Amino acid sequence: MEEHNENNDQRKIFTIPTETFKMSKGTVELPIYYYDYGYAHFIFFVNYEAAKKKLEETAFLPCKFFGKAIALLNFFSISRHRNRPL
Repeated sequence: MEEHNENNDQRKIFTIPTETFKMSKGTVELPIYYYDYGYAHFIFFVNYEAAKKKLEETAFLPCKFFGKAIALLNFFSISRHRNRPL
C-alpha cells in the first residue's frame, strides 16, 4: 500500500483536465481545484414569514421545514488552489 504523501495526492488531483474560458476580466481555467482550506457551516431555523418578507424583492423563496425556514451561513478560508498560495 502506498504511504500517504500530500505531494502524491496533489499530483493525482491536478491531472484532471481543465478548460480555459474567456471572462469579462480575463481567462479562467475550470474546474478550479481548492485544497488546504477551512469550512464552517451553520444552519438556523427562523420564522418562515419573516424569511419570506426578506426575500420578496429577489428570485428566491424560503424552504419550509416543520413550519420554519432555514437560514444557512457558510464560511470558507482557502489558502491554496492549484498548488499555488492565494
